Amino acid sequence: MPEVRLYERINDMILYAEPAMVTLSNDKVYIGFIRYYDVTNWIDYNEKIVVITPILSGYRKADTKELVLTTEYPGKETSTASPTEDVIIFLRDIITVTTYNEDLANHFEIIEKKEPCGSSV
Repeated sequence: MPEVRLYERINDMILYAEPAMVTLSNDKVYIGFIRYYDVTNWIDYNEKIVVITPILSGYRKADTKELVLTTEYPGKETSTASPTEDVIIFLRDIITVTTYNEDLANHFEIIEKKEPCGSSV
């Protein structure tokens, strides 16, 4: 049951305050701290949600799935960051949830571009 494994992984990320990288079916990517996930049995899976406080966001290139980070959310470096810009995501839209490791990401130089939240290009 993939749903059970997803819940277990999300629960561990909340418990250990691990930053998550969430890739959505539209190739949008959020990196941040998961605040809440819906475990109620009476809600249909298609209506269940995850709430994440983002640190970074971006997208995956359609042809290569390479990660391009476009937005940095200031003041969101820790799991105790204020949830002022929380993002609500339906579980049905999540393709992958993994632990985000900034040192590893920098090693592979996946960050092409970062701009502060609210800036315009």
